[in-house]
Amino acid sequence: MSKPLVLAFDPSTDVTGYALVRGPDLLDAGALRPKGDTLYAACRWLVDHAQAVIDNMARGAEGLEAVVVEFPQVVTYGKAARRSAATLPNYGVAVGALAYGLRIPAGCRVMTPSATEWTRGYPPTRDDRHKLARVRYAESIYGLAEGALGAKTVAGNVADAALLAHWAVSRLVLEARMGA
Repeated sequence: MSKPLVLAFDPSTDVTGYALVRGPDLLDAGALRPKGDTLYAACRWLVDHAQAVIDNMARGAEGLEAVVVEFPQVVTYGKAARRSAATLPNYGVAVGALAYGLRIPAGCRVMTPSATEWTRGYPPTRDDRHKLARVRYAESIYGLAEGALGAKTVAGNVADAALLAHWAVSRLVLEARMGA
């Protein structure tokens, strides 16, 4: 398993980033902007369109080894918190919709790391509203031109998905070497 194929999602009911990575190569990345008048409708749209991403990628990318969805770990409140009591439920529903609502190909593993787990070693986002440091870092590790991950308002979500996939590939390679 020298070059695992991984699809990662950074879930949100506003903008969900996704990235398909094979080993060190970013094959595809983008953003899904859920639509709907209700939270249920937005999540149904998100699941349907994320499933279309999986189905389209499965046709051209044999051997999808893992689908990765960032999971919430800790609820924090206050000025430094990213999730408030108002937005946390929507985030949780988007995470659940992706983690449990998708039809994952047979033999494909579902990985659900928390942000605390997968972001170690990547640039922090505190006081970086659009995650620009992570965007530039993701562009640099994948050899992309500045701005290649999209407009400033969505690039952070796409970069997080690309870095989440990068983390998963590293984890899968390490597990294979250790015989896990």
